[in-house]
Amino acid sequence: MLTLAAFVALFVLLLTAAVKDIRARRIPNGLVAAVASLWLVWRIALVASAAMGDADALLVIADSLERAAAALVIGGGLLGLTLLYERITGRYAFGGGDIKLVAVVALFLGVMPSLVALTVACAVSLLYAVLARSTTASNGIPFAPCVACGLPLAVMLVA
Repeated sequence: MLTLAAFVALFVLLLTAAVKDIRARRIPNGLVAAVASLWLVWRIALVASAAMGDADALLVIADSLERAAAALVIGGGLLGLTLLYERITGRYAFGGGDIKLVAVVALFLGVMPSLVALTVACAVSLLYAVLARSTTASNGIPFAPCVACGLPLAVMLVA
């Protein structure tokens, strides 16, 4: 039940980020911090629940550390690829808010589901660019709505 509540709250925060990204092409740091805080509260609640029940709290802690490592790898990898792409091409790729949002979503999902969510998000953004042609895509593509599309699919397919 804790996990379901955490993922529903995550999706609501992602939808909020999507609306803000569509309107202003920005994802506020406070919203990213709220997602990270939600993850922390969720993981602490899971550890407490495991410690009071029959489950092993150390396994929950190990899983939490694995998810934190996934966020570092996914977020750091996306940042590195973005910087490399921008350096080589001189063209804008991902914004900092997009990268931070993907990293905090990886906290919830872990490595493989995060890669699925990122792949779906990139496919949705590519579809948006093709459909919007150059009229709006040249101003940048809001990526938070794409991440919001990738989350449910990643959860259903992998998690």
